[in-house]
Amino acid sequence: TVDAVKIFLALQANYSASSEAQGETNAKAITAKNFSSVPKLFAKLDANQNGELDQDEALTLNTVQPHLTLLVNLQNEDKPKQSVKITALSDSLATVKDSDGNADHKIIVSAEGARIHLNVNMTKARKTDYSNTAKSYMTRFDKDKNGHLDKRELTGNYARMMAMWDANTDGKVFPQEIIDSYTRMRAPAKTQIRSYVANQGNSLFQALDQSGDQRLSLREMRTANKQIIAFDENQDGRVSNREVPIAVAVTFGVSDVGYGSTVIRGRTPEKQKSTPRENAPDWFTRMDRNGDGDLTLREFLGSESDFQALDTNHDGFIEANEAAAVAPTTTNEP
Repeated sequence: TVDAVKIFLALQANYSASSEAQGETNAKAITAKNFSSVPKLFAKLDANQNGELDQDEALTLNTVQPHLTLLVNLQNEDKPKQSVKITALSDSLATVKDSDGNADHKIIVSAEGARIHLNVNMTKARKTDYSNTAKSYMTRFDKDKNGHLDKRELTGNYARMMAMWDANTDGKVFPQEIIDSYTRMRAPAKTQIRSYVANQGNSLFQALDQSGDQRLSLREMRTANKQIIAFDENQDGRVSNREVPIAVAVTFGVSDVGYGSTVIRGRTPEKQKSTPRENAPDWFTRMDRNGDGDLTLREFLGSESDFQALDTNHDGFIEANEAAAVAPTTTNEP
């Protein structure tokens, strides 16, 4: 069942804060201004065309055509080629659609003022072993040590557990029956599909962090102007707050999808990516103390002239491929 009152109150709480901050007299009203990114949606909801959304009209959010439809495949044992796929996308909402990082498990949809990161957590639901639970019950209640429990041994509140555990109703409860009972009880929760939404703030940092390792290297800071200017949609030479979209992460998973991750102040941190250095020689890896995949003159242990000779593209960094291109020196042992 859908509670229209709760939906309406949630919409009011979400939109009234910004209206009150702007000093509007009727701040509690939900108007077309609150739906500026999707004006056609508000027109469909506002059945009486009075310019405000009332409680009954809010309920029609369940029946209007969605702006975004996804196909999420969580059957990781089948190793699907793509675990998240967009099947329908409204032209009025999204302007750009692209993939990022692991394209099988992540898609980014760019809309006006927002970048929506659609992620799939392919981690399997945790398996719980109830054998210790069954063993503890047997140790506690199996007075005659015959390997099963009966109604004489289970009294009081535990008498009700007898009916739940004794699936074959033979009057005897064996350890495996206790294990099976708890497994059945937990099955619905273990197979639930859940989604978590986290507002990650504006996406400026993500744009600067080209390597995706959750930190800014010297190279990324030096080239930051190229990433920042990409936000200048109106080409006026300046980047306003409105031009930097917020980042919203939506993660889908089975059961305990959030297990093993931490949510801090509404942010769900992504797994850090290591800078690829597969072809880098050992000396390069040892000198690259901050692990950003580049050697600066400060990190380089040789002379400045050697650094400049290795920096073939003269960008101020020795890259892994530049280091790998150097022929190894051989020494003749006496």
